[in-house]
Amino acid sequence: MNDDSPESARITTDQGLLFPKSGWELCKEIGLDQWAAAKLHDDGWLSFDPETTNSLTEQQECELRFVGSLVTGGLSPKLLPEILESLNKPYIYEGRKIYYDWAEKRWRLIPQILNEIEHEFDEWIDGMAHEGNTEALEEMQQKIQAALKCCSNRI
Repeated sequence: MNDDSPESARITTDQGLLFPKSGWELCKEIGLDQWAAAKLHDDGWLSFDPETTNSLTEQQECELRFVGSLVTGGLSPKLLPEILESLNKPYIYEGRKIYYDWAEKRWRLIPQILNEIEHEFDEWIDGMAHEGNTEALEEMQQKIQAALKCCSNRI
């Protein structure tokens, strides 16, 4: 398995959810209509029937969110087999951890660099606060306020 294999985005546990939803409740939440959900199950894209599942497990919720979001996002039924062919069933992938690289025609992991940068930035800010470096923090505040103003002017 290479470094950006989508298999790393699979749910491997199946713990009970604190507030489990029914399949139909989750369908409504993600904007998937009842007919489309039934068709996904009938065509083998879902390992369970959302209409008759009264209490989703963690894996079922993940699977329905992943496949259902592809459909509600506008992916045509004709493209679904092509897009999902390289993934393993059941499709218990965390959608926020992978993306489809259209140029490469494959699923890839979303780089975690942003998470690392955010963590380092938070530590840097905390360090300046701990040191009492108000001058640097105030300079940063001014830059952030200018950037926010620039953004609000575009809207």
